[in-house]
Order: sequence, then structure tokens, then C-alpha cells
Amino acid sequence: MRQHMVAHGRDLFGAALELAARARARIDAMPGLRVLEKEFLHREASHDLDRLHVVIDLHDLGVSGYQVADWLRQQHRLDMGLSDHRRVEATLSIADD
Repeated sequence: MRQHMVAHGRDLFGAALELAARARARIDAMPGLRVLEKEFLHREASHDLDRLHVVIDLHDLGVSGYQVADWLRQQHRLDMGLSDHRRVEATLSIADD
């Protein structure tokens, strides 16, 4: 694995970052969903953002992040990284497509 990351790590992470950017744009364009980014920067010592984490605000849909996480798991076999009363977080990696 280490040798693979040395040889291909830049490309693998570049592809994962591009996937995350595309996901952010597509999700943010959906009615009732809002991708949170700037809200996390420069608050309480947050000087940067892990671009492989996509946090989605669901408030306008009137459902909780818990409900959406459960639905995504049951209907699409998709596990979200975290969920709370109004948000879900997708955590992407080099293994995602």
C-alpha cells in the first residue's frame, strides 16, 4: 500500500478531491439541500476544511439528519459519516467513485 501511495497518491487524492467538488456542486443545486463550507472556516480555530468531508444542511426539507442517514442506509446502502438533528456528513476517500 505504501509503495502504491508513493507512486499514485497524488492522482488518487486528486481524483477524490474532484469527486468531492462535483458532489458538493450537485448536492448544493438540489432544492432543499445546502452544502456547508464557509460556515466552518475561521470559527473556533477552524482555519481550513477537509475537502473530503461534505456537510449537508437539511433544515429546509423539514427532516432530521438522523432520518436521512437511516433512509440512505436502508434505500441505497449508503452510510453517511455523521448525522445530527439537521445535517448529514458524507466522508469521501480514494476508494469512492
